[in-house]
Amino acid sequence: MVRLFLLLLLLLVGCATETVYVMYDKTCDVEGTIIKETPRFNIVEVSDFDPNDPCVFNQVSKGDLTKGVPSEPNFKEEIRKQKLNRGLEKKDVSDDVVDVLRNKHLDIEYPFTLYVTPDNVVIQDLAAGKNLQQLYAESQRWVWISEEDLNGVAEHWFLPEDFILNTPSMSTNPTGTIASDCSEQANTLASLLIASGESPDNVRVVLGLVDFDGTQGGHAYVEVFRNGRWLALDPTAGDYVENGEYIQLTSYIRWNYFLFEDYPIVERWYYYNNVYFYDVQSRTGNAPESWKSVDSRNNNRPSGPSQGLPPR
Repeated sequence: MVRLFLLLLLLLVGCATETVYVMYDKTCDVEGTIIKETPRFNIVEVSDFDPNDPCVFNQVSKGDLTKGVPSEPNFKEEIRKQKLNRGLEKKDVSDDVVDVLRNKHLDIEYPFTLYVTPDNVVIQDLAAGKNLQQLYAESQRWVWISEEDLNGVAEHWFLPEDFILNTPSMSTNPTGTIASDCSEQANTLASLLIASGESPDNVRVVLGLVDFDGTQGGHAYVEVFRNGRWLALDPTAGDYVENGEYIQLTSYIRWNYFLFEDYPIVERWYYYNNVYFYDVQSRTGNAPESWKSVDSRNNNRPSGPSQGLPPR
């Protein structure tokens, strides 16, 4: 009888649900016990959670709790860890990007929309059955390498299909996997998101001036419209090539990181996808009203021209 009791007790202990500690956005309602409060987050003890919930910033371990959990995202530390200023130093988006694309497509004034291709069969196959979070995870497996190292020119711009199929086998790509700079990665992620069912109204590539830890330069990334505001997704925040060496990171910026931290956009130049193009500086182009609105949290306010603005 004693043995049976002990066996049942062990089974009950084994079946008990282990609690986890999660940093939730303080504006969200969560069932659980609040362990710690910060200005922007509650650390909540819960029995289970969805890592794809936009309210979730991060899971916290017991060890983290004993050390003291950082109360806010440390953006500068993340940027240093990911070394995102590498692209700006290598002129990811050069000053002559518009002229380069115009010379490739002589009959089109702003040919950016040609490089978002959700109807392409390769894009369709890769996007099939995947949601936003899964596609962002897919983009984190792409490797950043500068245009000059990969193509020997300041601007080249592969179509998404060529980026996916052709760059792994290029002799100038030391990784053997999908690799290029910010323009290919942003255009391809936008293509995948729209191919997965996201409305073109709610997905755009942003071309503009950014500041990563004091380094400024042209950059391309993706924004998706969620709950009345734009969420930045930067596919270049992953592995990269530096001086011919393939640098593989142990962790990546979460898909919803920029719900909790401002993206460091200094000046917005252009928005585009396969349907729309909008010149932010002149406020011209065909775009939904949500593309033209001001979002102070992510510096979504058109500014005056600067020396970094590509020529129009």
